[in-house]
Amino acid sequence: MSRRGATFAIVLLKLLYLCDPGRALPRSGLYPYGERIGDALVPPGDDASAGVPRLRHRYRVYSRAYRSLHVGTNGVISPSHLPPESHYINDGFPTDFPLVSPFLADLTTEGPPKTRQGRVFFREDLGPGAKELTAAHVASGFPHAAFTPRSVIVVTWEHMRASAPGRHLSTMREKVNTFQAVLASNGTDSFAIFLYPSASLQFLGSRSKGRWAGPGLVLPARAGFCSGIHHGNPGLSYALTTSLASVRRLTEWGNAGRTPGIWVFHIGSARRFGNVVAASGRGRGSTPRDGPTEEGIEDKSPKGVLADAPRAVVRQERSHKDRVHREPQSQVPRWHHHGLDRRASRPVRPQHDNGDGQLAVEPGRGDLPGEWLAHRCSDNEAYCSPHGVCRDYRTGFCCACQAGYYGNGRECFKEGEPQRISGQVTGRLKLNRPRASVEELAAEIHAYAVAADGRAYAALSPVGPTLGWALQLLPALAAPVGWLFARERHGYDNGFRLAGGQLSHHSDVTFQPGGERLSITQHFTGLDPHGHLAVNVHLDGTLPDVPDQATMLFEPYLETYHYHDNGMMAQATQRLTLTSAEPQRILTVHLHQNVTAAPCKHTGTPQWQRAANKLSVSRLFGLFNPRELVVRYALAARLGVDEMLQRSNPCDDGTHDCGPNSRCQPGPEMEYSCDCIPGFMRDGHHCVDVDECVERPCGANAHCRNFPSSFTCECDTGFQLEPDDRTCSDVDECGIVTCPTGATCINQPGAYTCHCPYGFSIDGQQCQPAPEEQASTMCQRWMEVVLGSAEGRVVYVPQCDEHGAFKPTQCGPAGECWCVTMEGREILGTRSKPGIHPACLPITASPISSQPTQPPERTSGLQGPQILYAQGQRIGHISLDGTRPQNDHSGTILSVHGSVNVGLAYDCVERMVYFTDVVARTINRVSLEGGESQTIISTGLLSPEGLTVDSASRNLFWVDSGLDRLEVARLDGSMRRPLINTELVNPRAIVADPTRGMLYWTDWNRAAPKIESAYMDGTQRQVLVRDNLGLPNGLTLEPASGLLCWVDAGTKRLECIQTDGQHRRVITSGLHYPFSLSSLHNYFYYTDWRRDSVRSLQSDGGDVQEYKPTLRSHPYGITIVPPFCSPGSTACTQQNGGCSHLCLPTPQGRSCRCPEKDVPGCVEGA
Repeated sequence: MSRRGATFAIVLLKLLYLCDPGRALPRSGLYPYGERIGDALVPPGDDASAGVPRLRHRYRVYSRAYRSLHVGTNGVISPSHLPPESHYINDGFPTDFPLVSPFLADLTTEGPPKTRQGRVFFREDLGPGAKELTAAHVASGFPHAAFTPRSVIVVTWEHMRASAPGRHLSTMREKVNTFQAVLASNGTDSFAIFLYPSASLQFLGSRSKGRWAGPGLVLPARAGFCSGIHHGNPGLSYALTTSLASVRRLTEWGNAGRTPGIWVFHIGSARRFGNVVAASGRGRGSTPRDGPTEEGIEDKSPKGVLADAPRAVVRQERSHKDRVHREPQSQVPRWHHHGLDRRASRPVRPQHDNGDGQLAVEPGRGDLPGEWLAHRCSDNEAYCSPHGVCRDYRTGFCCACQAGYYGNGRECFKEGEPQRISGQVTGRLKLNRPRASVEELAAEIHAYAVAADGRAYAALSPVGPTLGWALQLLPALAAPVGWLFARERHGYDNGFRLAGGQLSHHSDVTFQPGGERLSITQHFTGLDPHGHLAVNVHLDGTLPDVPDQATMLFEPYLETYHYHDNGMMAQATQRLTLTSAEPQRILTVHLHQNVTAAPCKHTGTPQWQRAANKLSVSRLFGLFNPRELVVRYALAARLGVDEMLQRSNPCDDGTHDCGPNSRCQPGPEMEYSCDCIPGFMRDGHHCVDVDECVERPCGANAHCRNFPSSFTCECDTGFQLEPDDRTCSDVDECGIVTCPTGATCINQPGAYTCHCPYGFSIDGQQCQPAPEEQASTMCQRWMEVVLGSAEGRVVYVPQCDEHGAFKPTQCGPAGECWCVTMEGREILGTRSKPGIHPACLPITASPISSQPTQPPERTSGLQGPQILYAQGQRIGHISLDGTRPQNDHSGTILSVHGSVNVGLAYDCVERMVYFTDVVARTINRVSLEGGESQTIISTGLLSPEGLTVDSASRNLFWVDSGLDRLEVARLDGSMRRPLINTELVNPRAIVADPTRGMLYWTDWNRAAPKIESAYMDGTQRQVLVRDNLGLPNGLTLEPASGLLCWVDAGTKRLECIQTDGQHRRVITSGLHYPFSLSSLHNYFYYTDWRRDSVRSLQSDGGDVQEYKPTLRSHPYGITIVPPFCSPGSTACTQQNGGCSHLCLPTPQGRSCRCPEKDVPGCVEGA
């Protein structure tokens, strides 16, 4: 068929299916396709793809514009290159890459012999026929869109089969599927059309190749859209299918016009765009022949081209009695899908008149494809939380959380884990003072709740001083969080068990004696893409005038709750004392609260308590920090308080001594007991994880990975997990990979090799005669690396002789010289002052001796540069060849049973490795030459994490996230002194710049993450980075360039900034879960929790390398053993800087400080 013929066929299709609605979509109803009209073909195979590097016109997927197109055999379209199918074929939405998928399954073009093979066609069509038909389809679903496409992309999957069905799915061998996807754009908006002809879907999914694929298990095909990862965030997604039943209905139903099998979606816009929106079905010819009209339905579509577009769906008519109706607007549920909260795009459910004037659901139909609430669980798997279960009742279904989780079933949180709440705060506030004007408030709120103890914390920022002091009066802002996550007693349920994360909370606050009134409205909208509970807050009214520097003392109070079907009401009165330079004031605050939510009503018994309940609120706190422009709140809330008790059980007021991972169980009167939660053991005061891996539950070629309260078996590289989830079998890579031309593939257990004939080596894509050139030496490689990364800076460059070996005497840029070994390692005690050359013996020849030669003494020490990393109870090493890790030269330096080593630092002068142990709560050191470790600090620690060494001044610095401190001591642990112990929440990494006298550290406080700096004596502290941070974990410093870099497990980025806070830039994004960071020349090295590996990359983000230790557990700290020791010098290097005890470098020189304990004769001063 020619292009002209294709255009004529399209016109006929338009006339046929838009003028004769109601009939099923036939195979001929697809857009014309094939090689004869110029379509391109995806190469045949199981996981093949092809693409167009540059289209004539851009199209949009969500809010991003693209000009490239990639089509895969697995029913997927993406603007980016498709990853291997193992990265997405078994996983749910959202995917890591942008995606449009009419039928995502494990598909192949290959079929049995003598059968028609599958094919995948695609093209960009600029012809008028395709544009007119596409505009008509869009108008059928979005009658108000007025959409005229500039470009149409047509992708057709013809006669596709399920890949590798196996003996359990032999019936699928002869079944084939044919379907089509059309993308259209006018430059501003983009639409997608999915076409499923009648009887074109002969199978509904494919067998998983993954680790949890049981015999005969079929995974439903997925149809929908994903925005992909953007700036480290998971992104949005929309799922059209969630079960085999919903896949079956793709051909039986539709949402555009009256033709089943046609689905239209608005998928992107240059305007503000949220999630994908399904068509309304109210276009031409879509009104049901015998059904009622659909006037008065409130539209919830995003505005823009879809303004006022209602939603509907149609199905293939089976008899003249079938009807299509809408449910009343009040029955539209709030929907949760993949962590998003939004109004669902609601298809219409088949109903009929049962004779008594009431609408009845058509028996056995259940749910429709898409985000649609039906009466049965079988068609609504995605409605409940992934950690919830669905239960059917006579009038509908309800969700409940699984054991070990709590919530209302639609949202479930793990028992014992703290929860995060984030959102925006707006308001119009006025202070009760003369000539006060209305102040606009625009801030963010970040809250943190610990349901096990009923504690809630909130931070409001940025807030200026005008409102900041008065907003201290409002711990009521945190009151809804306190109710949601209150500590429960005697069978009472807190708010999150009743309402989940979707509710509206309104408070009317009255202050006496001034009579000021304020209203607070808070809308909780479910989980955001980060898994945080999202909230929007608005304040309106008047606040009492509060003097600057005023402080508040809040008294505990009691809230009385009255529950009704859709919410609750509460009243409370609290007293507070306001202290300032003026006379003390006593204020009384009256709270009237209303909560509105939608509990499930199908259980037959009211889910909410109808009797009054009590909420005790204590430990209230409100404080404004004018330097940080933040107002912080705190409170403790508990439910079910008996008013007759004058004293409360320690389990209720949080005064118990139960440890982490334990539960406090109240007993009679003041008695209680501590029990470890499931998966943990011991006495309840000190609960430790049960390590199931000790029993070796995994089979050969598998290693056990322990998790808190659980475990998993993971295969070694080159093996795949069997359906029993315990054993691993070899992957025959020779059946997958292709060796270069002339090479032979040899499969080995867990690996494969490509061998060229003798005298040849692999050069690119073929075997070439092996070169006779001699490989460069270590000294030459190091010299090339240093010269390539110097970029004009004055740095040390290794000196090599004519044979490429290290010269025995090496000198630095400042003129200092030292002796080295054959491997280039500095010989301790040989470093000289500038201008003086030490007497270094030759290293390339043995000395002449008349005595018989003795075999060389073997040493357990490591040679050359190394990566050191902490991994639980061990410290491992990886040798470096220049800056590239040598994965086959790795091992263990130290292993201490029962320890968890986190922070690492290295002193090149004495070749000592310093490390923290968060289990033993100690700081230790071990020689790189071997031997036993030594504990240097064993008291006064709670959770020591990052540490750093000042080799020039012989000092050690560390942060403790349990005590929230930054401390210093000498390298032997003596002369210990705290430097900073305020405004630290979760300090993690720390680095020192001794030559400039500076310290830098990260604080991953969820409410306000930051990176700070201070002089090495703890003075002149300042926040260096506070914006666009998530979980700043690792930190490293390149002293020569003054570049400070960090990895962030929240934003998934590696970023750098100058130490003066200028020139911030992103090195790379899309990291997994980085923990610790180090650097050497132009390379970064970091540990990754998601992959349990050590990774390296160049400073431009390229040349990524990975090393996975044999022991699979989280790696923690990382540091580098450099090839040469250049500790530099500070004002403290010579004679301890003249100080009697601690000498701490500063930019101006040094500070003399005394240890924490009084020491006779100690003198402090600059």
